[in-house]
Amino acid sequence: MDRRENHSIAFMLMLAFIGGWLILHPYSGEAGQFRSFVAIAAPEENPAGFTRPAKPRSLPRPLVEKVVKNVMDSWNTGQMDHYLSESFQDKSRLLDAMVEHVPKDAKIRVMSIRGVQLLDQVERANSDGLTTIHTVSVAVRTQVEFNHPTNGQQRLDGNNEMILRITTREATP
Repeated sequence: MDRRENHSIAFMLMLAFIGGWLILHPYSGEAGQFRSFVAIAAPEENPAGFTRPAKPRSLPRPLVEKVVKNVMDSWNTGQMDHYLSESFQDKSRLLDAMVEHVPKDAKIRVMSIRGVQLLDQVERANSDGLTTIHTVSVAVRTQVEFNHPTNGQQRLDGNNEMILRITTREATP
């Protein structure tokens, strides 16, 4: 037997050993314990006592414009935490970043509201009327103005999508 045949036989024996070991020791799934579980996002359930209407009603555009203006005014005054929901992802991180990275004299202006789309709507009849929670997507064109120490007056345009939850109450006649 020459040297090549010895290497071939050794290689074949090693493959047979590994193959036999794999057949006799089936996969037990132990590696699966290292995977992290990531939940798939699902719609929130209706708040207690609320149901979805058979036919959704649109919100008046002036009401949406007023809410957007109020949110932007809160950004200008540093009171935005009053408008962010408790379920807002990384709420404290956003507020900290605003304090740390946004210039103190920065002001945001709404240049235009491009579109409003109703995403969800739930309602509840009360003894005094109807309470409706509207979830809307609003496309807003904004401009942030601030004074840069070396570059002077700066204006930064932006296009933003805001998801707003607006609660309305209608009195029973």
